[in-house]
Amino acid sequence: LADLFPSVARALGSDFKTLCDDYLSQYPSHHYNLDQIGASFPEFIRTHPLNQSLPFLSALAELEKVYLICFHAANSPEPDWELL
Repeated sequence: LADLFPSVARALGSDFKTLCDDYLSQYPSHHYNLDQIGASFPEFIRTHPLNQSLPFLSALAELEKVYLICFHAANSPEPDWELL
């Protein structure tokens, strides 16, 4: 998760491990692609007590999640505009 959400990890420091442990206990990985392990991480952070002390945390996680989505979408084929 630290590789997927490096800014969140940096913002939390040692508390990041606690956050990850809490997250993984509720959302264990069931996908072969480890990039999918954090799919619900921003939503989870919104309800976590650490978000109370750092209210920007869930938005930061959402930004990093969108970045990952865009990064992986770069390999998607160009849409066929004629079909639209």
